[in-house]
Amino acid sequence: MSQLLVLSKNKFRAILHARSMYLWLLAGLLVVIRLLPLVLIPNRMPTGMNPNAQARFAEIIRNLRPNNIAGGFNDWSLFCIAFAISVGAAALSTEITTKTIITTLARRVERWKLLAGKWMAIQLFAVLSLSIGLGVFKAVGAYFDVTFSNMVWMALLHALVATMLYSSIAITLSTILSSTLSAALAVLLAFLPGLISFLLEDTDRFRHAIGVVHDYLVPPGYSNLYRNAVLPGALLDYGAQTQTLLENLGYAVVFFVIGCVIFTKREIRLG
Repeated sequence: MSQLLVLSKNKFRAILHARSMYLWLLAGLLVVIRLLPLVLIPNRMPTGMNPNAQARFAEIIRNLRPNNIAGGFNDWSLFCIAFAISVGAAALSTEITTKTIITTLARRVERWKLLAGKWMAIQLFAVLSLSIGLGVFKAVGAYFDVTFSNMVWMALLHALVATMLYSSIAITLSTILSSTLSAALAVLLAFLPGLISFLLEDTDRFRHAIGVVHDYLVPPGYSNLYRNAVLPGALLDYGAQTQTLLENLGYAVVFFVIGCVIFTKREIRLG
């Protein structure tokens, strides 16, 4: 257990020192772009407008603020997921390229612990990043009079579990593929659920059958619930959302176990 904690701690420090600022700067820039329309459009009703125009303007403002804030928070979460894929896909290739894996394995560290330490560090960074995002967007929401309901915690949980899932997939793929290909395939899997939904609704029997098969093989993936969290009176099926979370967690465990088995059997070549 102590080895696992040390490995996780070292990887977490490496993430903070090497890449975290880039992620937060990019995400911060995206937030500014998202919120720019809210700053440019005046908060007060323009004078000289007829009642119909005033009603339309008020409706635009009511929709624009929560939509932009929810969209910005969703983009922030997607950045965290993409970053997790990037770090997970490069986890082994970086160690092998720099040959630091020799030192690590020479200490008789079990290979599954090496993968688990990297995976845990990614989750710690995701928790930190999502916490920062929550603070930023709650402050922005308070300024623009947009309130987050308790549904925001379910939305954050979806983002965190998606980070666990796709970082597991990326790490597993990195045990047999290059970092670039591992990241690309993990991103492809992240987009597949939308295509599968389309195939499941298709009336053609062959395409529908393809959708059914892939529905079993591909995890449900990330669900964006931030809009529900900012719309007054929005409803959410917590039972269905909990089932999706559990399915994603199950797929994450399966992928990670497969990665550990492959990495344990793999011959590492440094040449």
